[in-house]
Amino acid sequence: MDIRLDGRTALITGGSEGLGKAMALKFAESGAEIAIVARRPDALETARGEIAAAGGGRVFAGSCDLGEASGAGAAFAAAEAELG
Repeated sequence: MDIRLDGRTALITGGSEGLGKAMALKFAESGAEIAIVARRPDALETARGEIAAAGGGRVFAGSCDLGEASGAGAAFAAAEAELG
């Protein structure tokens, strides 16, 4: 089944590896713009490059600790500023 997500934006937590990265790759391949957040900036940047190559759309990568309420709000605000 082919589901298109053109014109949509997905914010994925834990997007630098594992299931989060796999979801981000699939969403990007389906046409979505992607925002990934995780704690490790180095892993995020690597994942950002892979996701951008898979989909060709815009990809935002933001480092934060979602265990902190302010981190979640800041990550959402940064992704929204970057991707609209």
